[in-house]
Amino acid sequence: MLAIAQTAHALARDDAEVLLLVTTLVGTRGSDLDGGIAMIEESLTLNPSSAAAWRMLSVFQAYAGDTGAAASSLACADRLNPLDQGPAYTHGRVIRHFYAGDHEAVIVSSGRLLLDEPRFGPALRYRAASLGMLGRVDEGRDVVRSLLGMAPGMSVAWVRKHIEFDQNRLVKTTGALQALYQGLQRVGVPEA
Repeated sequence: MLAIAQTAHALARDDAEVLLLVTTLVGTRGSDLDGGIAMIEESLTLNPSSAAAWRMLSVFQAYAGDTGAAASSLACADRLNPLDQGPAYTHGRVIRHFYAGDHEAVIVSSGRLLLDEPRFGPALRYRAASLGMLGRVDEGRDVVRSLLGMAPGMSVAWVRKHIEFDQNRLVKTTGALQALYQGLQRVGVPEA
């Protein structure tokens, strides 16, 4: 799949949409966060009015530990498309807030996303972890019950494998993964 993404990139350097589509594969599966960011920036050079590209850039910037730049990219996306309130819009905010350590904002953002997508696993995981980090254990345990109802085998080890191996250690933000794992443990997600 990565080889196909790299071929698409080579053949369609002048197509902003293709560049945006292959960015996730290059950045996550290809373990090349900087390359993914560069590819989004190429896409934005071709189409600076793409709110979707600005949102994707914000997620990658948050993964890279630059939550200030992520906030700026989200603000740009909001100016370009102020009516977009869908899952991609909100998930970027959840990630940025979590990696910035703003757990109260994670609760607000994830709450918005879960109104439309109540079974959106990543938002539920970040919400549960943030509730744990804030000491709101009973609320977090309610979220964990929902998570385990959807994915009975979910554990901190599973989340760790997903983020650190399936996504090739994509998250570079210092302390973010430790907060995720610790928050999940606090609200009762099994270790293994």
